[in-house]
Amino acid sequence: MTEQEKRIGTHPTSDIFSTWLNHEDLATTDAKKHRKLSENPSERGNAIETLARWIIQHHVSDKDIAALVKRKNDIAIKYDFKKYLKGKLPVKNKETQKGNASEILFCEYIKTAVGFDSFIFRLRYNPNVEQSMKGDDLLLFDTSNIDNKIIVGESKFRGKPDKSAIEEILASMGGEVRLPISMSFVESRLRDMGQDELSDNLADLQIKTG
Repeated sequence: MTEQEKRIGTHPTSDIFSTWLNHEDLATTDAKKHRKLSENPSERGNAIETLARWIIQHHVSDKDIAALVKRKNDIAIKYDFKKYLKGKLPVKNKETQKGNASEILFCEYIKTAVGFDSFIFRLRYNPNVEQSMKGDDLLLFDTSNIDNKIIVGESKFRGKPDKSAIEEILASMGGEVRLPISMSFVESRLRDMGQDELSDNLADLQIKTG
């Protein structure tokens, strides 16, 4: 097992990531555990279709989508439907689009590789969809044992990846082991969703490590 597999799981073998992305776990150092991903261009169309579904899933809840569909005809008659949707569905700002897409791909890849579920789609809670959202870009944990593993991550979009992008990520993550800054937010949202036991476990973890 490679160091990368210990940390974020094995590269997916049964979904879009298995056909679209090739992977290579490079030699590690104390400061760097790098999994290199490269695209299979023949699968780009399938990847785009999958990402399009994820973008909606991460930004808009199923209940909101159902409500929009139900009300669409009445709204179209009474109002300009495009004006109604403005501010409800993302996103016009190109830089925010790129950042959100990077975050979504990052989240979906890691959760597939490690086998954890996403309970909170954080982009749904962005008060201004035209700006990047603050907080941890990725927060995943083992629901069977919260103390076992927490994965927190930061994503960046760059047209041409370079050393400065990596250094920016490292600086934003900080050099010391810490609980994710979004932990209390996730705890609160889980309680709102009726996931009281899981929310209590996160609260206990924060008290034990606080």
